[in-house]
Amino acid sequence: MDGAGDLTRSGEGAIGDMAGTLRAALDALPDGVVVADAAGTVLWVNRRYCEIFRCAPSAVRGRPVAVVCGPFAQQAEGRAVEQVVSAAEGHVETICFNADGEAFPALVRARRLEAGNLRVVVVGEQLELQRLRAELVVKAEAAARERETLRVSCEALADPVLVADDADRLLLANAAARRLFGFGPGEHIGRPLTDLPLPAPVRGFWLTFLGSSEPAAERTVLLPAGESRTASVLGFMRVRSPRGYPLASVVVVRPPRTASSGTAARDLLARLGHALRTPLASVQGLAATLVADPGTPAEDRASYLKILYEESLRIGLVLDEMLELAQFDAEEGALAPRRVDLAALAREAANARTAREPGLGIAIEAAPAPAYVHADPPQLRRAVDLLLAALLRRAGPGGTVDVAVSGGEAGGTLAARDRGAAPAPDELVRLFEPLAPLPGAEGGAPQIGLALVQRIVEAHGGAVHADAPPEGGLRVTLELP
Repeated sequence: MDGAGDLTRSGEGAIGDMAGTLRAALDALPDGVVVADAAGTVLWVNRRYCEIFRCAPSAVRGRPVAVVCGPFAQQAEGRAVEQVVSAAEGHVETICFNADGEAFPALVRARRLEAGNLRVVVVGEQLELQRLRAELVVKAEAAARERETLRVSCEALADPVLVADDADRLLLANAAARRLFGFGPGEHIGRPLTDLPLPAPVRGFWLTFLGSSEPAAERTVLLPAGESRTASVLGFMRVRSPRGYPLASVVVVRPPRTASSGTAARDLLARLGHALRTPLASVQGLAATLVADPGTPAEDRASYLKILYEESLRIGLVLDEMLELAQFDAEEGALAPRRVDLAALAREAANARTAREPGLGIAIEAAPAPAYVHADPPQLRRAVDLLLAALLRRAGPGGTVDVAVSGGEAGGTLAARDRGAAPAPDELVRLFEPLAPLPGAEGGAPQIGLALVQRIVEAHGGAVHADAPPEGGLRVTLELP
């Protein structure tokens, strides 16, 4: 007891020798600060330490510095802290415990204070760093999911597709491309384009395109096909950030039958690049900001994460719709049509949507006579779902879509109209083009849904057309045999 008392009196004397200005400075620091003697005994703590550990100064004064490790004070964690304090240099990451037994990550640093041979020990909370690490893990997982979505989407395409990253290294080759060029699954991924075993025309034109400033281009080449050579069209597309930084390049190899539609293919590639460029650049820029500045205020970080989430949904929607469009084109001949009540199918689609999203307004008016059509029920239902989704996007929250169904000997008709602003004539002309903007919808984001509606209806031998009726809004009419 006498020894302990002498130690306490000695510590108090040393603390008393500390300049008032120094104590005030340590008290004002944002981290917890402990002043200990050479043996690691706590002599003084600042206000922030008491706040972090939820204790009074008297609760720790005279105890070993390793007390910060709570139940692990006598174990490896506590010994590591004692070693840092004894050496009066270096740091250690550890888990600390407050007086309530709650654990938190911390960085413990120690320095020598020559006056009285004391140690200044700084205990910095690492909760913000822990949160940042968790956020980065979430973003990395989201990026991995987006890459997987891109891979699955490209795998489903019938045409060969090659994608290179901004460093001109192979990022993806779909199944059709692997068959065409003799690649194995995963083979050559990450390899520079200059080293890829591609036919000379493909590699040469791709590198030439990358050296140009064109956003998209097409070249017709002769590629090996068994013992002969056939003409193919190479479609090149460049994805850039809004500031002009390269993000990726894409090559699509099309068979001769598409060579006459070069302008449409080039436009589609350009629209796809535009649709993906902005959200990709936004995700890349915000993620870089969060990584570069761990001290981003919590309010700003929450706003950035919300934008990242919304942009990832936007990318996912474009890729999902592109995948669905490609799958339908590949399986168009696999329809299984039978007699379908068009009015009943429309009601089912409307009820399902309003059940998922209460508050939507869908009013269906059906003629007394049944409207029977000859169609594949799942595919026709998908077309009606996509049509309602597009018009509800235009209608906005609280808006209404009116659906009129009628039938006759020649088949049935479904006309759906929203009550928004009437689209311009040039907007109507492009309405069914893949990735054309949906006029009047919030943000005017590119959409593929109406292009798929047209493909499904026309595959059944029907027709789709759009107009701006006198009563206002956009009206889309499906005519089915």
